[in-house]
Amino acid sequence: MNHQMSAEELKKYFDIQPIENKEQILCYLKSVPWVAFTSQPAIDKITGDQILDANNARSDGVWHWYEDEIYYFEKYNLRLKSEFIEYMKKGVFES
Repeated sequence: MNHQMSAEELKKYFDIQPIENKEQILCYLKSVPWVAFTSQPAIDKITGDQILDANNARSDGVWHWYEDEIYYFEKYNLRLKSEFIEYMKKGVFES
């Protein structure tokens, strides 16, 4: 996700259909350790509300993501990269 996107651009990546294995994916995204820290708060670009005190980065060693991406995935069904979903299917879902 490009953090410089406007709200309108970001909305193009929201999926109106239910996301298969969403709870498993969400659990995984939240369980991976932080690898970079920031003091910059995360703002919901749709509502303008502050959603997190810090938009820290997480990584499993292959993929990385930020806290706001987890938020958008959980709240708005942010569409994740298909390569990441395949990675999840081959690793996490088979475990």
